Formats: sequence, C-alpha cells, structure tokens
Amino acid sequence: MNKTLILSELKKHKEFKTEVAFANFLGISPTNLNNWRKRNTFDVNLLINLFTDVNPEWIKTGEGDMLKKVDNRGVIRRINEFITRKGITEYDFCKETDLVIGFFSNTESIMTLGMFRRIISAYPEIDIDWLITGEGKMLKNNDTEPKVSDQLDNPIYNSLIQSSEKIAIAVVDMATANRILAENNTKLMDSNSKLVDTNSKLFESNQKLMDQILSVMEAQKGDVADVKSAATKVVHG
Repeated sequence: MNKTLILSELKKHKEFKTEVAFANFLGISPTNLNNWRKRNTFDVNLLINLFTDVNPEWIKTGEGDMLKKVDNRGVIRRINEFITRKGITEYDFCKETDLVIGFFSNTESIMTLGMFRRIISAYPEIDIDWLITGEGKMLKNNDTEPKVSDQLDNPIYNSLIQSSEKIAIAVVDMATANRILAENNTKLMDSNSKLVDTNSKLFESNQKLMDQILSVMEAQKGDVADVKSAATKVVHG
C-alpha cells in the first residue's frame, strides 16, 4: 500500500480532523508531515511506537489486518460498561452501530476495523484506545468537562459570575442614564425652539419700534423746515 494512504488510514483511525492535529500527535511539524506525503515515506519506528493497537507489519507494508488481534471479550465487556453508563440496551447499541444483536453473545467473532469505526461513528464520545485496549478513560470529553455542581464550588467560576452580574447592572444603569439624557435633550430642544420663537417676536417688535422712531424723526424734520421758512419770511419782511 502507498505510504501516503497508510498515513491517511492512521489519521482516520485516530479521528484527527486536521493535518495540524495529526502532526501534533506524531510530534512533528505540519511541514514535515506534508513532506512525508510528498515523498511517500514516514518514520516507521515512530508510527509503530505511537499506534500500539495497529499491526506493525501493516504499518510497514500496508498488508494484512490493520489492527492487532483484539481481545473480543474485553471489547464486549467494555461496551457493556458503556451501555450501562449510557442507560441504553444492547438492542439500542446494535441498532445505532449496525451490528447484529448476536454480537454480544458470540465472543469468538472477529472485531474488524469497520466495526470499530461504526461504533465510534455512532458514539463519538467513546475513546477508541480505551475500547480496543482498555487503557485510558472511557469517554474522551465528558469526564474532563466540569459539572455544573463543580463549577458552583469553583471560586474562579463564582468570580466570573459576580463580574458578569456587575457588568449587567452597569449596562442597565448606562441604559437608564442614556434614556434620561435623551429626555433632557428633548426638553432642551423644546426650550431652544421656544427661545427662537421669542427672539423672533422680539426682533419684530424692535423692528416696529424702529419704524415708529424713524417716522417721528421724519415728522420732526418737516416741522423744523417749516419753522425755518417762516422765520426767513419775517426777517426779510
């Protein structure tokens, strides 16, 4: 088998979604992994040491069974542990994984790679290494995620909750302040509008007063001219 295909099968076996994650598991850079694929090569000893459940001969040649001979009794026992924890029946498990119901009673049946993949596909929370070898934890994520009850006793979690509450109160106060400011701005705009109206009326009044003053001054000019004309006539008799 092409070594690039072997790498792809090993990546699929460990359920790595990206080349970066696969490279991290191998302990090499993504660039080195890419070079392996381009040159159709890899470090055989490294892969054999990392993939303990994979047949070393298959890693070298791609021939034969991919997985080592599996202790079916142990696998079935671990599946029963998972079923008990999950709270489902053997029938439910077989239905989801497309396995025959007699799977649990036939300890001599051979576990194939396809069977393991169907199990992991149906129940991705199961750790494949635990299922095959019994090593490690049953679940990949659930055991590592803190429960709500644990979080409530966590001082850091409580501190975050308190900080969130303070932020929420501050947001409400800010919204209230913005509302009051908007109301004040509306009142100020109304006051400005009234002031403009008042100034306009005052201007009109002043304009009328100026017109009246000018009229009086014009009238006074006419009276002065008449007085001067009469005086001139008297003088020149």
